[in-house]
Amino acid sequence: MPVGNEIFRGKLPATMIGGTEHCRKCGYDLKGLTSAARCPECGTSIKAVKSRRRLGDSITDAPGTYLSFLATSCWVAFVTLITSIAASIASAIWDNIAELNLIWALSNIGWVVAVFMLTADRQSMVTSRQDLAKELRVCRWIARISQLGWVIAAVLAYFELLALRAANPGFTIVPGWAKIPPIVNVMRAAESGMFLIAMTGIGFLCLHLASLAWWGRDERLEMRLRSCAYFLCGGVPLFLLGFALREAPGLIGVFCYGMMLVMGALAMVGWVMFLIALVQLATMSVWAMANAQAEAARDLRMLEKAEAERAWALERDFSAPPVADLRPSGAETRPVVAPKGVYIERPRDVQGYEVKE
Repeated sequence: MPVGNEIFRGKLPATMIGGTEHCRKCGYDLKGLTSAARCPECGTSIKAVKSRRRLGDSITDAPGTYLSFLATSCWVAFVTLITSIAASIASAIWDNIAELNLIWALSNIGWVVAVFMLTADRQSMVTSRQDLAKELRVCRWIARISQLGWVIAAVLAYFELLALRAANPGFTIVPGWAKIPPIVNVMRAAESGMFLIAMTGIGFLCLHLASLAWWGRDERLEMRLRSCAYFLCGGVPLFLLGFALREAPGLIGVFCYGMMLVMGALAMVGWVMFLIALVQLATMSVWAMANAQAEAARDLRMLEKAEAERAWALERDFSAPPVADLRPSGAETRPVVAPKGVYIERPRDVQGYEVKE
């Protein structure tokens, strides 16, 4: 009846875990446990072990060159993303300035390069390159191609500025009341479409980085990156939709304006979480690299110690110990020692003293 009650309530009973599943955090063998239990070693929940694909190795099995490359990729992505956001905000405040558009375009190109670096094939010393190249292949390629939307949007913004200046001669900075040709509206619509495609790709990038976080056995970082995917993929498109319809008449305009504020706040939280996650992923890579170096140094010291002990054992003098006398103490013979000096023998007829009580 307990199982029937759980099924009636829409809950599946706990299942037994097979012999090839390990803890997501510490790698403990979970054979014989149920999916509703916790890891006996670290206390991590074992929920939904078979719900998603698990990697068979950990970040400590990666070569040092890849760990250094991953940390560098995270820092490049962090710097270019900060620069792109700052240039985008400045361009929104000081509209139609060519220098800001150029900085934004260059930072977007750097961001695309960083995404290609982050989505490179994972490397491990215990898994073949063919298997590693197949991991999340579609997800990684969607992230790479979609991030080109930022570069296309920057190019469209540059040509949009040229079109505005051509329609309004004599203005270095085009004012808000300037004449807007129809081609500019088409470019702005295409630019918004590129934004949506690029933001969707950010979600796929977060999923890939979440798999790398689980590879490093960091469950909190994995969940943070998955939350970033939801916030950015859901918040930014709805923010753009609310921004476009904020001036609609009646309750629709009020609703869209409120949706713009709420989704803008969610998108901001998602960006901040994503930046923090990049720093944590870089720190985790540096830690794994330092741990691998310390382990290699420890193995070298143990090898040197073993070689020194072996050399000392070969140089020892294994001379045979003296043979022990195993005869019993009663059968032991003592040598007769000749007395030294003058020896006076007592006469035999001399009687001794009598002792009275």
